[in-house]
Formats: sequence, structure tokens, C-alpha cells
Amino acid sequence: MGPQPSRPIYTSPSVLPIPSDIPRNKILQIAATASLTGGTFIDTKFYAFSQRQASSGKGNKPLALFANSTVLRAACPYFDDLLSQRGFEENKLVNIDEDYPADRTANNDQYDDDDSDLEEDSEEDGVAATFEQLDSETASLDSSRKFDDTKTSEPKWQQNGCSLSFGAQASDAVSKTARNGHVIHVSDFAHQTLHAFIFYLYTEDIVFKPLRSSKTEKSESAVNTVSPNAPSCSPKSLYRLADRYGHQKLKELCEKEIQRQLNEQNIIAEIFSKFSWRYSPIRDMQLDYLCQFCNNDTVNAALPALTAQIAEGSLPHCAEVLNLVMSRLMRK
Repeated sequence: MGPQPSRPIYTSPSVLPIPSDIPRNKILQIAATASLTGGTFIDTKFYAFSQRQASSGKGNKPLALFANSTVLRAACPYFDDLLSQRGFEENKLVNIDEDYPADRTANNDQYDDDDSDLEEDSEEDGVAATFEQLDSETASLDSSRKFDDTKTSEPKWQQNGCSLSFGAQASDAVSKTARNGHVIHVSDFAHQTLHAFIFYLYTEDIVFKPLRSSKTEKSESAVNTVSPNAPSCSPKSLYRLADRYGHQKLKELCEKEIQRQLNEQNIIAEIFSKFSWRYSPIRDMQLDYLCQFCNNDTVNAALPALTAQIAEGSLPHCAEVLNLVMSRLMRK
């Protein structure tokens, strides 16, 4: 029996201690300093679905995002727990250059229709297209990492501006053909939402898309200055993600943006949405807004059709909200 091919050995990199309440540029400095001895900036890879399959409504086409665990852990305590404690699948070290796992589903139906950042996909064979896309991206990444005396080329994900990559310590025992790190599969948030979230963790910059109910296509920044090529996302989708990951400051930014986009034309659609029903701070804020315009002709004209649907039972989640609205209006 001939010699077996060598396999890369993965050992856990030391976890950097991160001081609390340090400026964002200092976090990046810590990550960059660690890379001087570790030899790589990237140690975390995310997968999230990017499109909604037209035939089934499921999210499909998982795409990758790359980041640095030091920045993630410092900017969001959720990742500090996820990536530094034993017992989590994401804490295991794997080769982050490997393809999307063949034994993992390439679609998911855990998405709301309410201002999702998923792109609409008309392709019927979403799974096949997914792996074709990932194979192409992996081939581009592999070829870009080969050493060349005459030129260097950036990986495709860097050229496209969707890489978020800063420092990590790597093990000397790892094969030079593999990078060890963490892989995080995000099954119920869109790739675009996750991209905007990680970009915010790096820069504290965020650009919001208009609410679908606002009937406009212009995106707005939530800060005075925005980094070039900042990804935009739905404030409702990002609020959901910030709530899941316990990022209170970002939740407040999203809530302010949702409030800013409210008007007489969309307040009824928004307050009776599933999103507002699930998140009481949003619902209460919109209830206050609605009470200010309860005598508005546009607002009043939108109510009869909605109450008829609630009475028919087609909008069961709205009954509770309607009771709150009527209670508040009766007290005015």
C-alpha cells in the first residue's frame, strides 16, 4: 500500500483578548498586528442565501463573505461567544477555502416577504446554479492565490468589493494550500443584509434601502459620511438581524430609519405588517405615528379594505394590532 497523501492539520489559533470600549480603528489595528505573525487577514467565512427561487419562494444561491474574527468579536458580543467558546459548530476549525458543503441544503424557506433583501431568481434549477457559481468563485480564488514572480492578482471577492478581511493568527501546522478558520452558515438572513451588517461592524457606516411601501427607489445613508461602495439593505431586514445578534445600537439606527420613512401613504401597510406585529418597539412607534394622523383622509381611506380582510380571517396577525389601534384611538 503506497504512502497516503498528507492532510492539513488544524489547530486552534490563540484567541486574542479584546479590551472593551476601544475605538473602531484600534480594533482594526489589533487585527492587523495579529496578521503580521499569523500570515493571513482572513479567518472567518460566512455563507448566506442571495436569491429567492421563483418557483418555490425559497432562498437559494448561497454566496460567501469573508471577515476577521477579531473585528467581529470586538464589534459584536454575539460573535465573541460563538467563536471563542467550545461546543459551537462554528468554533471548529476547517479549511475556509473549501466549497459549499455538498451535504448541506442549498435553499431555505425561512424568509419573510416583508422587505427581504433577497433578489428574485427566475431560474428553475437554483441548486445546480448555486454550485456552478460557487465552483467558479472557488476556482477564481484558488488561481488568484498562486505565487507569480511577475504579477499578483486579487481574489475575485476582493475585486468585487465584497470582501471584509482583517487579521487572524494561523497555525504553523496548517498546510500552505489551506487556510484554517471558522465557517458560519446563516440560513435565515439574506446575503445582502449580512454584507451590510458586517460592513457596519467594520466601519459603522450603513446605507438603507427604501421601504417597499414607500414607493421610492432612492437609498439613504444613516450617517453623515459613508464609505465608498457601502452595501445597502432593508432597514427592516437589518433590524431583524441586529435583534438576533443583540446589537442594540444598530437596532436603534434601523428603528429611526423605519420611522423616518413613514408617511400617510404607508403607515397602515407598515403597522399591520408581520414585521411590526413581531417587534413591539416598532409597532408602538408606528402606533404613535398613526395616532397623529388618524384624521388624515389617506389614512382613513386605507382602513376599510384592511379591516374587511381581518374580519374574513385572511390576516390573523392583524387582529391583535387592530385591537391596539382601536384602544388608542378611543382614548384620544
